[in-house]
Amino acid sequence: MHNCFNIDSTGQLRRVFVSVDQYAQGGIAVRLKDVVDGEQYATVSIHVHGVRLAADEFVFKTYSENDGLLESMLNAGFVETTGRSVQLSFGEPQPICRLIKR
Repeated sequence: MHNCFNIDSTGQLRRVFVSVDQYAQGGIAVRLKDVVDGEQYATVSIHVHGVRLAADEFVFKTYSENDGLLESMLNAGFVETTGRSVQLSFGEPQPICRLIKR
């Protein structure tokens, strides 16, 4: 698969691919799925009510179980940051990203 890359999952490499769907509320939902069994590995996007995004943009969830995934996807050349972010009611601002067409 051309849209695959490796994630270091607690010291174990796992090959994943990028899956894109639509949130019911609008905007793209970006997920990582395991190449071997198609199981969902992570949802890297979050829908934030009231945030205006271009059709190819999404808010990247960088906290909790997604810690380190932005860096992995940037290094693999799958996403780019827009320089904008969204401040949630907790934690650090979450970056607005777009997928790089492959």
